[in-house]
Amino acid sequence: SDANTNASIQVDSTKAWGISITNGEFVARANSKEGLNNDNDATGVVISKTNVGNVHLTNCIFFGGADYIARIYGNSSTSFDNCEFHEWNADNPAIYSEAG
Repeated sequence: SDANTNASIQVDSTKAWGISITNGEFVARANSKEGLNNDNDATGVVISKTNVGNVHLTNCIFFGGADYIARIYGNSSTSFDNCEFHEWNADNPAIYSEAG
């Protein structure tokens, strides 16, 4: 992901068959003092509205004090299989979804 999202992974677009990510370790860096962007919602994975393909995360771990583990906006399928979620903001759901 680039410095504009404050996300470990941002999926903007995939083909219909999608992508699979296995054995990933993702740190959202919610406490980062680098000031790289204006997005205050540190997140492990963001699925953009423009994505149409499936996103499969298998045996991944998410940690680092995130506001959310995932924010899902795209009209696609996103799955987390055998993943571990640690240290997200307890005031927020681990997975925020507007679609998908």
